[in-house]
Amino acid sequence: MIELYDFELFASPAKVRLHLAEKGLNWTRRRVDITNLDHKREAYLALNPAGLVPTLRHDEALLVEADVIMEYIEDTFPGPILRPADTYERAWMRLWLKTIEQMHDAYSITFQDQIALPMHRRRHPEERHALLSSLPDPFEALRIERWMDTDIAGADVERALGTIDSVFDQMEGQLADTTWLTGETFSLADLAMLPYVDTPLHLVSALWYQRKPGIAHWLARMRARPSYDAAITAFPPSAEGLEAIALASAGGGRRAAA
Repeated sequence: MIELYDFELFASPAKVRLHLAEKGLNWTRRRVDITNLDHKREAYLALNPAGLVPTLRHDEALLVEADVIMEYIEDTFPGPILRPADTYERAWMRLWLKTIEQMHDAYSITFQDQIALPMHRRRHPEERHALLSSLPDPFEALRIERWMDTDIAGADVERALGTIDSVFDQMEGQLADTTWLTGETFSLADLAMLPYVDTPLHLVSALWYQRKPGIAHWLARMRARPSYDAAITAFPPSAEGLEAIALASAGGGRRAAA
């Protein structure tokens, strides 16, 4: 039995959903409601002490970290092979996975600024206090409260966007010569990159939209794969998530919610 602990707005679990879909595997979703801080509660921390999403349970095996989970899926289950047979392309796949992992921190800064902080700050103060008071670790509750009350500097957001744009430039250059990120072989690298291109963050998508045609054509190919509907379309944001996305796309972001 395969269980994936998942949250629909996060990029990391989306990679794993895509991989499971490409492999044609049946799995059970365990939604971790990040907006309710369920990732910081005892039940989830018992599975993933870092309180991060995703987590994958396969029978008795328990795994964390999206890229590690994807390597495990590729090693364990039958289905289409998503590592290039060519050793040079396979090396490039691993380089892309490393690049994407490094870019994730920059993406997270933008996500917090545009989506996560506004979602929490729209709550009534009493509701927010009750939510934080319900956490099992009072020191973690204090850390999250301080995070909620601290603005992310505009300069930090700009630096994060610059880091992402640099990776998109690299991606555009690669796709000028090849169909997929590692060459002519569709691989884990393409699955891992998709959530950062096909993103609810309009500040991020603006970095490539109508500016980098290679990425746009690659995205069209990705969206045409059956795995896209199975792993992305099938898991839409909640009403609260859609509201946060709409606010961010209208230019409100956290400052309008404060």
